[in-house]
Amino acid sequence: MTTPSQNLNKSYGYLWWLNGQSSYMRPASQKVHRGHLIPNAPKDLVIIRMGEIADEDSLVPITFDNELWEKINALIN
Repeated sequence: MTTPSQNLNKSYGYLWWLNGQSSYMRPASQKVHRGHLIPNAPKDLVIIRMGEIADEDSLVPITFDNELWEKINALIN
């Protein structure tokens, strides 16, 4: 669960999203983005978020996860 399960998307492994990888692809997208999936989140922490996909077509903004971690980090630090 800590390593990619395939070569297509380095940030996806065995039904889990992996944050500490060098690149990622968003769900239903073929574009590869460089960097971490959620830059503000720790590379090794497991969080379960249930809800709609955060993308341009949903009520949840695509930046939701990163903004959430920004706020969590502000509370911790």
